[in-house]
Amino acid sequence: MRPGYPDELFERIFSYAALAPGHRVRLLECGAGTGKATMGYAERAAEAGWSLTCVEPDAEMAAVLSGHLARLPGLSSSVVVSGFEDVAAGELSGRFSLLLAAQCWHWLAPARRAGAAAAVLRPGGTLALVWNVARPHDEPLRSELGAAYRSILPRWGNGGGPASPTSPQPYSAGLTEEARQRYRVELEATGCFTPVRSESVTWSSRHSTEEWLAVLETHSDHRMLEPETRRQLFGAVREIVAANGGRVDVVYDAVTLLARRT
Repeated sequence: MRPGYPDELFERIFSYAALAPGHRVRLLECGAGTGKATMGYAERAAEAGWSLTCVEPDAEMAAVLSGHLARLPGLSSSVVVSGFEDVAAGELSGRFSLLLAAQCWHWLAPARRAGAAAAVLRPGGTLALVWNVARPHDEPLRSELGAAYRSILPRWGNGGGPASPTSPQPYSAGLTEEARQRYRVELEATGCFTPVRSESVTWSSRHSTEEWLAVLETHSDHRMLEPETRRQLFGAVREIVAANGGRVDVVYDAVTLLARRT
């Protein structure tokens, strides 16, 4: 139920990386999960004759991803079940033209992630860090959901808890302005990357009432609520969304931070 990524974003990444069909290109994705980003570009990689390696620490997610990739017989691919930082300096070192990290860079060890990225990329290779940044809901849905969240979860509504991509608050999933600057500093401090460049593509996604509730179920800040609290919240959300046309439209900015390995 999580959002994917627009084709244009991958076009911009591949253009920046100067990847062309027929060239000997090795792609690496870290924290690939079940392939929400991966399957957005895997078919193109297969057609271009590129190889793809995915690193995912969760064995169950990796198994789902392997099943998805197996449906693309023309793609040379492999899935490594490991933490990215743990394998970057080993067999993966210096081999790749592009390292993609979609919605996961903020989960990697801050002291190790920039060095690990530098280790896996060949000279001239590209690092692409990607996030979907959700914009606030339109009115009146935003205000009505906001009132429900403040009533049932006062700590969220008053700024005392985590902002959520599925509440009325803006949310950047690891890409606050403070985080963006921190990533720039980390990467450039290695001496291994060119100055970081940012690209953004705006797109939208539409969900029915039940689809939206299923999206809520995927986010840890909602999943970790006490069962009765979650039941109350979901009941309120269901009623509000149904009263506002039975759908939730979300506008996203798909943002990527790009840098080349020097």
